[in-house]
Amino acid sequence: EEEEEEEEKGEPAAESDSDSSDEEDSPLLSEPSKEVQDAKVAFIASLMQASGARVVVHTGAGISTACDIPDFRGPQGVWTCQDQGKEQPDCPPLESVCPSYSHQVLTALVQQSHVRYIVSQNVDNLHRRAGLPADKLSELHGNCFKEICSDCHKEFLRHFSVDEVKGPHFRRQKDTLSKSGISHITGRRCTECGGMLRDSIIHFSEDLPEQDVERAEKESSEATLNLVLGSSLRVTPANGIPVPKQKGARLCIVNLQSTGRDREALRSGGVLVHMKIDDFMESLVRELQKQSVAFAVGSLPLNTPAAREAYRKEYTERMLADALRMKQADKEAEKRYVARLGLRRSERHH
Repeated sequence: EEEEEEEEKGEPAAESDSDSSDEEDSPLLSEPSKEVQDAKVAFIASLMQASGARVVVHTGAGISTACDIPDFRGPQGVWTCQDQGKEQPDCPPLESVCPSYSHQVLTALVQQSHVRYIVSQNVDNLHRRAGLPADKLSELHGNCFKEICSDCHKEFLRHFSVDEVKGPHFRRQKDTLSKSGISHITGRRCTECGGMLRDSIIHFSEDLPEQDVERAEKESSEATLNLVLGSSLRVTPANGIPVPKQKGARLCIVNLQSTGRDREALRSGGVLVHMKIDDFMESLVRELQKQSVAFAVGSLPLNTPAAREAYRKEYTERMLADALRMKQADKEAEKRYVARLGLRRSERHH
């Protein structure tokens, strides 16, 4: 079920041979009994509430399969089907997808200081849409909804996938900043400086975003617990970030298949849990509350079909309104850019 949420146009990094004994197409695994499963969840909950605990959570595509987004190396994953010559699974428009139960609980855990930081390999924007602040998240492989000015580096988070909805500018211009040959130009101008906007998706042979990687490495190296949810941990360099860097730190992995870092997890004194991510998070919430941890998950806003449908409708309306506002802002940005360009030419002339 689980793997890093790589863009179909290219992988952000190479495969790792960190644990060559684990085959890529490993079968689905399950716990031998509910007692063993519950004991592992209770152990992770105890690590989270230990004195001085610093918890960093790492998410892969497995957290989003509950949202009907296919993973990559699961039995019905994108790459699995491709390797087997099968038709690839359909992916719904990301604009229509709601954050899962797990996305919402992780936001609550961060807001209540039980989790310090989130490191994600997904590009679906669901952590942000679940309310997670940008300063509590590293998106190692980019975000389909985020575009960045190539001049002043201002970021714009949209209500639509920026690499699919193109603007009117720079259509014939080559993306000289791209290392993969894939153009990241979105056709829109920065409203601050009039510069070129580019999408933030990371493709094969392209560098991961430096600030995101540095923050992810810092937070993970200082963590007493790195908890991996829904990743096979086979793509470098992301698969090395959760490996414990200090004595006594633990790595725990929740995934339905074996991963490239299972050995490191067991050597650190951590556990491997073979459960669906939403099922694990429900069990973890119950265990945290059982252990008298001051954690109030409350009434999650998207926990019923009616609420999810209302969310999709509201999000669609926001997307359309965003598109209209952006169209007008883009025209104004172009006018300012042309005016500045004319002023510079005039200054050079004089």
